Amino acid sequence: QGQNQFPGQGQGQNQSPGQGQGQQSTPSPNAATTQSSAAQACIRNCPVTSEYNPVCGSNGVTYDNPGRLGCAQACGVTVNLLRASRCPGTTQAN
Repeated sequence: QGQNQFPGQGQGQNQSPGQGQGQQSTPSPNAATTQSSAAQACIRNCPVTSEYNPVCGSNGVTYDNPGRLGCAQACGVTVNLLRASRCPGTTQAN
């Protein structure tokens, strides 16, 4: 089950939901659920560029770039792009 690359990734890397990237997305304190260990492992192994172009997810987490947010989505995290900048006063994804 392959997946298209997300805008801003453009490094010729193929994405698939079975691959995570070195990021753990920590939901904000008001988030309704936490990630499963399977989703966390998926996100840690997802290949993305190291470009720093922060975006804010609808879960209140700042992702280093759109590709990292896309990996979270591909790994089952319910999150959408909220804004193309850091989230104000929220958690930074690792």
